[in-house]
Amino acid sequence: MSRRRRPGAKTTRQIRVERVRQRRRRTWAGLGLTAAAIGLAVLVYQVLAALPTDFSRPPHASPDGLGIYLNQVSQPKHELVIYSDYTCVGCAEPMVEFYEAVTADAASVGVRVESRDINGPSGDPAAQALARRAAMAAACADSTMDYGFFQMTAYYHQRDLTIQSLSNLVNLFGVDQSVATAYRECYASEANAAFVDGVDQAARQSGFQIVDWPIVLLDGQDVTDQMRTPEGDTSGSFDADAARALIGLAPQQ
Repeated sequence: MSRRRRPGAKTTRQIRVERVRQRRRRTWAGLGLTAAAIGLAVLVYQVLAALPTDFSRPPHASPDGLGIYLNQVSQPKHELVIYSDYTCVGCAEPMVEFYEAVTADAASVGVRVESRDINGPSGDPAAQALARRAAMAAACADSTMDYGFFQMTAYYHQRDLTIQSLSNLVNLFGVDQSVATAYRECYASEANAAFVDGVDQAARQSGFQIVDWPIVLLDGQDVTDQMRTPEGDTSGSFDADAARALIGLAPQQ
């Protein structure tokens, strides 16, 4: 015998959509405080670690040079690869929430996450130039600070990104002067240009194009649509619970 839903009661789908919306509001409202806290952690990390002198290849680049690891898993059970573009407006929110909901916990279930940046849409030289320099800035952050959090911060401040402002984005991290100087030297030198261009070219040759949302692969299979919110929510929103379930993580509380 089927159970009847009482009048006015929300469906399971409606409840799930509401949870996604609430979590999204909390994520964006609280990012400023998170930035301050993680900025301090980055500072402590850099005081203990020696800064590199060769910026041509990010230290956490994948062995094949196709991207940069967002977390460190020596023997991964699964591989998540996310393609994005710093000038893709629809990518900003999913990229921020992907970092918070998936990347932060993926290592606990043996999942390695790799980011591959595409340098802007074809046919738009200005956007391509900005996306390329943003990818260089992120690669410099991998050499001097924290790649994943820098990436999330860049997407959060996407509307204000310019080639000049990327040099000053380091100011949001609260790092000491030696770290900030190393980052700016790396960014100004474009020492990692060959690496960044190689990542972009490999992605394009594989047929990946960013339109209005990142592209996510799990063990080589496209799972992008499975990470979107259920029907009934606005198009393009990130579904944290669905994304976490794909790699065996429990829903966020």
